[in-house]
Amino acid sequence: MNFIQKQRIKIAEYQVMRILSEAQSKAKTTKTSISVEFKTLDGIPYFSKHHHNDTPNWKPLLNEFGVKPRQIEIFRQLNNLTITFNYIGAVSTQVPYTIKIGAPSHNADFS
Repeated sequence: MNFIQKQRIKIAEYQVMRILSEAQSKAKTTKTSISVEFKTLDGIPYFSKHHHNDTPNWKPLLNEFGVKPRQIEIFRQLNNLTITFNYIGAVSTQVPYTIKIGAPSHNADFS
């Protein structure tokens, strides 16, 4: 794996940790359950951070960093990964869960 691809992966890892940390903090502050979901659509990783029972509001994970479609993938053990933090900031979804970020094996769009 080349240097640029490793940097893309590090940025994605940082973004996932930032999103989870913000959701946990918001759950504690507002004393409500906050859910974070991740999915990949057309080769682009998306996330949604929302109150537990609200409809997801999907946003591209790495849009502001210039990462192109199919350069980063989010791997998870389930088709749709949702992590919910309860009113005290504890994870209230089934654990263990795994989020892996990496380069897809079919990296034709890398440049």
